[in-house]
Amino acid sequence: MSRSRYKGAAAKRGSGGFQAIPNAVYESDAFLGLSHYARSLLWDFAFQFKGDNNGRLVCTWDLMSRRG
Repeated sequence: MSRSRYKGAAAKRGSGGFQAIPNAVYESDAFLGLSHYARSLLWDFAFQFKGDNNGRLVCTWDLMSRRG
């Protein structure tokens, strides 16, 4: 029987989510044309997305002011 290389890996990583943005997005002219603020907003929306809440992403002043 082989030993798992990933023994205890779940305990080492955080319990938060993971946002995977494809390279095609980073390399697109549309993304490169965004301002710093627009890119930050995109990351905030990606952070809020949990897989089943599409359409319920918010950017209220109260929520966003805490994130800078």
